[in-house]
Formats: sequence, C-alpha cells, structure tokens
Amino acid sequence: MKLLKKINRNYLFSSAAVLVVGLVAFYLLVNYFASTEIEESLHASEQRIIKHIKKHNSLTYLYPVIEVEKVNAPQPTNIKDTTIFDSEENEAEIFKELDTYPNINGQFYHITVRALTVEKQDIVLSIFLAITFIFLLLIGALYFINKQVSLAVWRPFYDNLEKLKSFSIKENQNIELRETNITEFNELNHSINQLTEKVVSDYNSLKEFTQNASHELQTPLAVIQVKTENILGSENLTEEQLSALHAILENISRLSRLNNSLLLLTKIENNQFANAENLDFGVGIRKSLKSMQELFAMRQIVPTLEIDGSFHHAMDKTLFNLLVNNLLKNQLMHTPKKEIVLIRIETSRILFANTGTSPLKNKARIFDRFYRENFNESSTGLGLALVKKVCEVSGLKITYAFDGGMHQFWVRYC
Repeated sequence: MKLLKKINRNYLFSSAAVLVVGLVAFYLLVNYFASTEIEESLHASEQRIIKHIKKHNSLTYLYPVIEVEKVNAPQPTNIKDTTIFDSEENEAEIFKELDTYPNINGQFYHITVRALTVEKQDIVLSIFLAITFIFLLLIGALYFINKQVSLAVWRPFYDNLEKLKSFSIKENQNIELRETNITEFNELNHSINQLTEKVVSDYNSLKEFTQNASHELQTPLAVIQVKTENILGSENLTEEQLSALHAILENISRLSRLNNSLLLLTKIENNQFANAENLDFGVGIRKSLKSMQELFAMRQIVPTLEIDGSFHHAMDKTLFNLLVNNLLKNQLMHTPKKEIVLIRIETSRILFANTGTSPLKNKARIFDRFYRENFNESSTGLGLALVKKVCEVSGLKITYAFDGGMHQFWVRYC
C-alpha cells in the first residue's frame, strides 16, 4: 500500500472514530443539559403554584400540565417520564412529571407538574443532526485539504523515485534529483547522490578492469598455445609428456574461450553492439545449422527445423549470431547420441528443444554466470548467461521448461 494512501486512510479512520465518540458524547451531554433544564423548569412551576396557593388559598388545575389536590400524608418527591393520552391531539404524549407533597399552611398538597419532552427531543435531535452535518463537512474538507497538501509535499519524493527507477549505471550519467525545502528529503537526496556516484565509479572501475584484463590475457594465452603446439611437434617426446602437453592445450583452449566469453559479456554490457537491423530468425537459424552440420553428424544427430511462422526482430547481427549459435551449441553439448534436437519457429516465439531424462534441478540459476548443472570440462559456464544477456539488451525474453521428456528453451518477444 502506498504511503500517502495509508496516511489518508488512517486519518479517515481515526477521524471517523473521533467523530463517533464525539457525537455520542455530545448527544449525551445535550440530552443531560436539556433534561436538567426541564427539571429546573418543573421545580420553578412548583414554586409558583405553592406561592399561588399561599396567596389565594385556591387550587390550580390545568390538565395535563398541572394537577393539585389535598392529601392527608406526604410521599417522597418523584420525577419520572410518563405517557398521557392527549384528547386534543388524539395521541399519546411523553411528559416529564414532577410529583411533590409540600405542606402549605398546615395542609399537605399533592402537586403534579408536567412538561412535554417531545419538544426537548426534537430540539436535541435537530442540534445533533446539525452538529453531525457540520462535523462531517469539516472532516471531509480537512481530508481533502490534507490529501492535497500531502500530495504537494510528497511530489518531489515521487519525482525522485521515478528518476531512481529509470537510473542505469550503464548510461554513465549522474542522477539529478529534485531539490525541495524539506530538510529530510534533501538529506535523502544527498545520500542517494553519494551512493549512486559510488556505484557508478565502482561499476566503471570494474568494467575497465574486466575489459583490460581480458585484452591483456589474450596475448599470453596465444603465445602459450603456440609454444605448446610447437613443443608437441618435437620429436623424442614420451607418452607422459605428450599427455601432459595435450592437457595443457585443452586447458589453454578452455581458458581462451572463457576469456572471449567474458570479453563478449563486457562488450554487450557496454552497448558496443548497437547496430540493430530487422532480421529473419528462420534464415539465420538455417545458416547456423548448415555451418554446424558436421558437429551434429559426429554425434549422429539430425536436427529438425519446423517453420510454423515467421519470426522477425530488430537487433544487432553479431548478437543474433551469438544467441542462435549458443543455443544450438547447448543442444549439441547436452543431447545424447542419436537423440532428438528440435527447433520450431512460430510467429511470436522460437523453441529450442532436445531430449532429456529429467528437468534441470535449479531452473532459477541456469542463466547465471559460471553455473553448471553438471560438470563438463568443455563448458565455460557462460553460454546461457550470454544468451540471457543478449535477450535482455535486444528486447527478447528466454525461459526454460521441461515437457514431454525434452528440455525446452523458448525465445519470445518481451
């Protein structure tokens, strides 16, 4: 959940809780004060009646508001709510009733004074509804104002967040964050700028080191290989010496392939293959299969090419050849003799499949550098890593699956 949404939601929930508690308390207080006011009014009416009896020695009667009668003995004073049918209104009315038994000139009287509570309830309800409407309007206005203010305050943060999302160390450009008048945001921007500058610097240093190391390794490797081959051509070498020299050559060859693969990865990451052109994968795969025909024949494998559509994509031709050749070499290397190799071209995807006995154990890592499912001296562990990197920079996607007893590598549009 987004921060602003969570803040606004919490504000709305807390405001609603405060509103409910406040309105309940307000209603109870208003109702209490209204009831107290009615009771005071009843006692005031009682005193006026007593004064009238003392002065005029006559009984006052106004049903159902006032009732006065003589009694022989007093009873406790009582205030209660009662319902009386009003014949004039032809309906039952709710009254607040005060019963007292004062001694006036040596005579006890039962004085009953009543006041309608309907008016009180109407007044309390009207006030309650009015205050509720005002509170709701106030909370709604404050919510809207708080939302707009929060958006304005957090706008630089979200702008900088979008810049961070689009930031790439490969572009070799410093990130330009939006300055604000908020101290915390400026401190965050300063820390981000320092971090990105350090990351870019470290990346450039590592890239330069990798590229220089690969270039520097090429010459001594070539020299060692030539010298070793010259020694192999010498006479009077024992079988043990020949075996050792062959092992040296094999490791030199593997090291040379590894160096070339690392150099290719570095060049791809440096965007040194940017001459995109619209290529027909069907034509390119046919050419690659033809050039690798003898290699497949040595393993007694006849690749099957199925054309179910035309797959075109704009990418660098060098990267295209690297992608197709590495996938075909992967099939060649991991397919048992006389088994099936299938390449199927469809309109939106291409399948590279070969026979297998079980799915790869760690599908999440097969495209990682130097990861090998099974140790193979002829493998550098970079073939599929190169394939994935080519797909990434060329707007393609590669996935792996195991179905029907076959390893399947799917190349499709992103």
